[in-house]
Amino acid sequence: NENENENRKNINSNTPHNPKWKPFEIIKTFMIGMTGGAIAPLVGVGGGIVTIPLMTKILSLPQHHANSSSLCAIALTGCIGSYDYFMGDYVHLPSALIIAFSAMITAKFSLQYSSQLDERTLKNLFGVLLLLVAPLVPLKLYLSKHSSNEHKKDIEIISLSQVIKLSIAGSAAGFLAGMFGVGGGVIMVPILVLFGNFTYLQAVGTSLFAIIFPALSNTIKLLSLGTLQIPIALPLAIGSGVGTSLSAKYIVSKNNINEIYVQSTFVLLLIFVAVRSIKFPPHIKNQILSIFKKIN
Repeated sequence: NENENENRKNINSNTPHNPKWKPFEIIKTFMIGMTGGAIAPLVGVGGGIVTIPLMTKILSLPQHHANSSSLCAIALTGCIGSYDYFMGDYVHLPSALIIAFSAMITAKFSLQYSSQLDERTLKNLFGVLLLLVAPLVPLKLYLSKHSSNEHKKDIEIISLSQVIKLSIAGSAAGFLAGMFGVGGGVIMVPILVLFGNFTYLQAVGTSLFAIIFPALSNTIKLLSLGTLQIPIALPLAIGSGVGTSLSAKYIVSKNNINEIYVQSTFVLLLIFVAVRSIKFPPHIKNQILSIFKKIN
């Protein structure tokens, strides 16, 4: 296929080297994955928001390959993260399947579009994504505290309006998964709670389960193109799974976590990384970074 060959060429042209199975690189990648997996449950975002900037900085990985590796990790962490929700009956399967179907469609096209972008453009767009995600982090905290006190609700999806809402949530998540290698839960969960009559736990469980499918399909697509770097993707995925599991157990066992402080710090970090990612004029970037230094 001519388009697939062109996509492979565009992605590989941004790769400075072909990673090999080097012990020190594997350890670094595993630690990056574990860091992202541990932070994600604390602040209510997918691990890709954390791991992608770390991979581009610490591993000097091109943005395209960082996004691809993150997709592989999302598939595994989605399975691990949604298991307890599924067993607790917090995953609404009909809704999850509608979301997954919509997400798989948009993820396919956004992955193709992403592969055609140059490194600088994709990095700028990822920086914009971080700026957009930042205000959604405290919104998810607010929803978790002020949404319905019920643990479960009976959710009907027979109405056309409900199907449309779920499709919009899935389409948005799929676009983010294919374009940037992130799960999209930070967008899906507010939509499901505010417009879908989900409790917070149901929204998190359903979105986690749904995103597995577009992440898996795009991972298989990248494998077929030969552009997924297994020596990076595999340790990242395993590390993310370990970090997610440990963090979830810690959250359950500790009831005195200062969520406002943790999430406020994370929001500032997101904005800081976004500013460094986006190619602003030098004098504007220096002014913004100086503000962060004063805050710290």
